[in-house]
Amino acid sequence: MLLKGTRFPNPFIGKQSIKERLQGMTYILFYLFVAIAAITGFYLKWGDGDLKEPMETVHKLAIYWFPIFILVYIAGIVIAELTGKKGITSKMIGGD
Repeated sequence: MLLKGTRFPNPFIGKQSIKERLQGMTYILFYLFVAIAAITGFYLKWGDGDLKEPMETVHKLAIYWFPIFILVYIAGIVIAELTGKKGITSKMIGGD
């Protein structure tokens, strides 16, 4: 294994709990918005300018999801600490 850490739940596996599916879908949406922000940002920086206004609108909307994701992520960590996965914060910071 190249990376060690918390596993990324696959939301498309039918036998997982709804919580794990929601976690996986949240990560997929996050990375999708990161890709959209990067692609539109590259276009705004180096593009020819024909689609500048719509790309700028999409870029701003994609950027607005970052603070929302951070809040959802922190809420998920707090919920995990208060329920079944105690010590998840220590594992993220110090490793296991």
